[in-house]
Amino acid sequence: MKYSYLPLVFLFSCATALASTTLLSENWESGTTDQWNLWGSPLPVLNASSGAIGDYSIDPNGDGSYHSGLVSQQLFSLSENTRLTLDAYIESASAWSELEFGLIDTNSVPNNPNTGLYSIATVLIDADTQNSGYKLYANVSGDGGSQTIIKNEIASDYFNAWHRFTFDFEADGSISIAIDDALVFDSNSGIFNYSTQSDFAIMLAGRSYSSSDNLYDTIDLVLVPEFSYASSVLGSFVFVLALVRRFKVKNRI
Repeated sequence: MKYSYLPLVFLFSCATALASTTLLSENWESGTTDQWNLWGSPLPVLNASSGAIGDYSIDPNGDGSYHSGLVSQQLFSLSENTRLTLDAYIESASAWSELEFGLIDTNSVPNNPNTGLYSIATVLIDADTQNSGYKLYANVSGDGGSQTIIKNEIASDYFNAWHRFTFDFEADGSISIAIDDALVFDSNSGIFNYSTQSDFAIMLAGRSYSSSDNLYDTIDLVLVPEFSYASSVLGSFVFVLALVRRFKVKNRI
């Protein structure tokens, strides 16, 4: 009977090997911003409005001229299989309704910043009708150059509701960005050289008219297991399980 526990032990080892490694997680339910450096005037605030997820979401606030925001205090090393996911809510308005978020190369942002100077991989959503009107675009600046994609034609699809954004960094040095699991941007390979890429922090920025709710929530930065590695581990488990079963039958355990 002592062999009957082997599959369970191996299954636990597989589950451990396949689990994502969490580098940062935030949902604001602690009621603090202890993991973040804040900038801007006015500063970001915890928002308990009816639109918040749980007790609190974060409102990046900002004014008509500049973004305010938060940047993670911790810096992280960029590598393949890095994944950033976050929920964002942007309300359409006549003025000052923008969100900008993603990875930047510093954890210290000054007041009145040009956030584009720090961008590694960011998304900007503009939900007001000023200047050129509605926008949704990704800005990617890596060792291989800079790429920008503008999606004006679908920007309004993401207003006035929560949406999930996912940044995935691949082994070939490319990045993909998805909204609600639908791919909206896929860069060329070789944009990022992970051996020379600067460390990054997570930025959550924006500005909004005083009556608008622009919010962030449920931020997760993880390292996800490679599919090929996951397949090999699961394959090994199936193989070992078959051997154990064969042994049990042969020996009448």
